[in-house]
Amino acid sequence: KSLSLIEEAKKERWYVKDSSMRRGRGRGSAASGGAPRAAVHAQSGDNPILAEFTLYSAALDDKHDRHERLVKMSRDITIASKRLIFQLHRATTPQDISAVEAALAAVFQLFGPVVDELAPANVQYWQYHRAFSPGLQEFIEAVTFLEYRKTGKLLSREQLQSDLQRGVGKDLGKFFVSDSDYLLGVADLTGELMRYCVNCVACGNRDTCHSTCETLRHIYHEFLSLTTTNRDLDNKIQTMQASVKKVELACFSVIVRGGAVLEDPSAVEGYDDAQG
Repeated sequence: KSLSLIEEAKKERWYVKDSSMRRGRGRGSAASGGAPRAAVHAQSGDNPILAEFTLYSAALDDKHDRHERLVKMSRDITIASKRLIFQLHRATTPQDISAVEAALAAVFQLFGPVVDELAPANVQYWQYHRAFSPGLQEFIEAVTFLEYRKTGKLLSREQLQSDLQRGVGKDLGKFFVSDSDYLLGVADLTGELMRYCVNCVACGNRDTCHSTCETLRHIYHEFLSLTTTNRDLDNKIQTMQASVKKVELACFSVIVRGGAVLEDPSAVEGYDDAQG
């Protein structure tokens, strides 16, 4: 009985399809001399359903365009932040650090357009978060590295938010530094601290090497206490563990081998990675 019902349904379906095809050939198709499709679209204003979908199309176009603009802004922030990090690695005097601080003012201004893109009432922060998050994380990495080079301390999220608003020079509106972005930026900072520590070995700066090692250990210990389902953060914690091991081996080599390491810093494991 079920098979006969299926056969009847198939026949009915093909009958309906064949009838609609015959009706289409008889009228309405451009190939048979019927009204062209453009004429149908010309009358879409009289159809409330088509008018509604026109609004949906415009909203989607605006969303995609806004997303692409934010991605481009994020790339500009990433490039500028990387330049600050490279300058900090080359900085050896207080004047060099001051030059980096002066360059930081220009990076702050790059966040102005991001704030403007999130200003409209129909725009939600989390709707576009992944578009500008990479640039924000790179910026956090740069400013926290700068703070460490100046004071030897870690910049808090609250202080970072305050500095960002002061640097942009206007109300940030919906824009803010989220906890996830801050943690991911600090996780990236540990890689720069590893390079800085190994470079200090080459310069013969033992005290800075040991203090940086202690800072890395403390940051890593705090990250291990987190319970997270963020895949990106989990991957960066594993990378952080490798950075801590490299720094510990560098400090160990300085203590055990002493002057031999200072004369040939390339003997320290991780030195080539730090130079890269």
